[in-house]
Amino acid sequence: MVRHGLAYTVLALVLTWPLATRLGSAMPIGGDNQYVAWSLAWIAHAAVTSPTSLFSANIFFPAERSLAFSDPNVSSALLVAPMYYVFGNPALVLNLLFLSSFVLCGLAAAALCREWTGSDHGAFAAGALFSFSPLRFSHFDHIQLYAFWWTPIALLGVDRFVRGGRWRSLALSVLALTCQAYASVYLAAFAAAATTLLLLVRIAGREAGVWRRSLVATGVLVVIGAILCAPMAWAYGSVRLTWGASRSLEQNIRFSASPLDYLSVLPGNLVWGRWLAGFANPIAPWEKFLFPGLAPLLLAFVALRRARGVSVGFGLLLAAAAAVASLGPSLVWRGHDTAIALPYRLAYDWLPPLQGLRAPARWALLASLGLSLAAGAGAAQLGRRVAGLLVTMALLEAVAIPLPIWSVPIGPAETAAYRELATGQGALVELPLARTAEQRYERETARVYASTLHWRPIANGYSGYTPPTYTALVDLATRLSPAALVRLLPSWEIRSIVLHLDELPDEERSAWAAVEREGLARRVSQVGTIRVLEIITHTAFDSRRSATPRPARPLLAGRWQPVEIEFTADPAALLPPRGIGWHRAQIAWRSAAGDVQGLRAKVFCPPALYAGHPWHTLFVKAPALGGRYRMELEGACFDLGGEVTVGPPAP
Repeated sequence: MVRHGLAYTVLALVLTWPLATRLGSAMPIGGDNQYVAWSLAWIAHAAVTSPTSLFSANIFFPAERSLAFSDPNVSSALLVAPMYYVFGNPALVLNLLFLSSFVLCGLAAAALCREWTGSDHGAFAAGALFSFSPLRFSHFDHIQLYAFWWTPIALLGVDRFVRGGRWRSLALSVLALTCQAYASVYLAAFAAAATTLLLLVRIAGREAGVWRRSLVATGVLVVIGAILCAPMAWAYGSVRLTWGASRSLEQNIRFSASPLDYLSVLPGNLVWGRWLAGFANPIAPWEKFLFPGLAPLLLAFVALRRARGVSVGFGLLLAAAAAVASLGPSLVWRGHDTAIALPYRLAYDWLPPLQGLRAPARWALLASLGLSLAAGAGAAQLGRRVAGLLVTMALLEAVAIPLPIWSVPIGPAETAAYRELATGQGALVELPLARTAEQRYERETARVYASTLHWRPIANGYSGYTPPTYTALVDLATRLSPAALVRLLPSWEIRSIVLHLDELPDEERSAWAAVEREGLARRVSQVGTIRVLEIITHTAFDSRRSATPRPARPLLAGRWQPVEIEFTADPAALLPPRGIGWHRAQIAWRSAAGDVQGLRAKVFCPPALYAGHPWHTLFVKAPALGGRYRMELEGACFDLGGEVTVGPPAP
């Protein structure tokens, strides 16, 4: 395996060229990678400064547990943390993780294939095809998905236990599955599905003792895995409970693969880029470059014809099942939802963790593992030269050379400005905020990355989920003058403002100069076009506001349903951070006859309360009898009073 590791290392350096020449000053192109670099640095930082606050990252302040807004990256970060402690360079740490993932994924898949085939060159082929698969190269802007080596290790461990009762192997599987879960929520789902399928395959083989050991393995993996993953599950569960964060069925359909996407390749693909360019999906194409290459398919076909064993059967079953899952809840054809339900829809409805995943097309990564294992079995049936030729062909089919890279988003002047922020206290916000998805991708990723130079809490952020705290600030910054905004920010304990003068229009720069003249904030420093202000005013606002229900139609008797409300008084107020989010409450329903009944409700307390802005902040159960009612709510983040009509229940 040492020779395999050296070969994978050389291939990783060559096929990602010229990244090796700029390990500390560039990274694979993609705003998500700046976020991943930040997350690796944050976890390494928090592990030694405040490990109990690991998930309460410094972005999207004052939202809590913001690390759980996307993949955790915890196990990946701890793996490369020593390099961060030595060099303090997030880009370097990201690149080392990226390059090492090719080697680790290759070795893990090779070990699994050799266990099942006994062939050294078949194992090398499986590792190379998995590690350097076209699907992995198509996700070079999602490096959080590269830590996939734990899944083959988990499969190896559980298979050895089921066949031979080796408890050390089962312990290895538990550790690997736990590390996979702490690396990525997507990869955790893939690992769970692959492990379940392997157990079913082994049970179907009817070997002596396999059924009993499979039940033992399932129990151990579920119980101990649940205990070890409890801190992460609590963080993600609290985020969902507080914000109602989940991925809608519509989002899943948008980011599902179409069957034709399995003919789509990354632009610039060395072999197929010109020939298959016409198959690119117009909707979220970056998730759907799924062509696996002809060489792996040829090797898998050889395995199907000549080979026997679990590497073939399990590999092809895994590839087929994962490919079907990548098609999502319903069949999409040429960009249109056909409304033909697929198996993933049932899984989405009955398995809540899947409701946190946005892109079913990523299940194709798991399909590539299955295809690689089958192809490795096929390579084992061929001579070394023929197998080597086909593996070389597969590598050429996979890559786009040179790898697209870009420089780190912070130059020397910006670095100096951000390092000065480390001496300040309290949270800060960088302005202007991003008002569009494109601006979030361009601006906020850079500001998140820059926060590694000071580690102060920032109201800015970039992640898979954007909390209402950020969107509320964007709305207020648009509605209010800079002076009015400065008066509000201390409610969230925001003490500093970083102005990017080159991104502000002339009238806003003048307005911010007036803020300094009025004594609301004082200038702390200015480096180039970055000006840092410290807020002086600490005006206290009463955050309680009154609201009136404004349902668009009569409520349905006896049903849980959302009710739109509208705040009726100014000035704007920011809600104290701990009050934001979903809460349970009780609403008094007063009928025309004077009868009062209290019914449960779920109240969303928004980050900002101000007149004229409607929020879907109530989820109520209406009275069982229709009629005219007055709704009254006290003791929540706002007072509610107003009349509504309750109609008969829908048939």
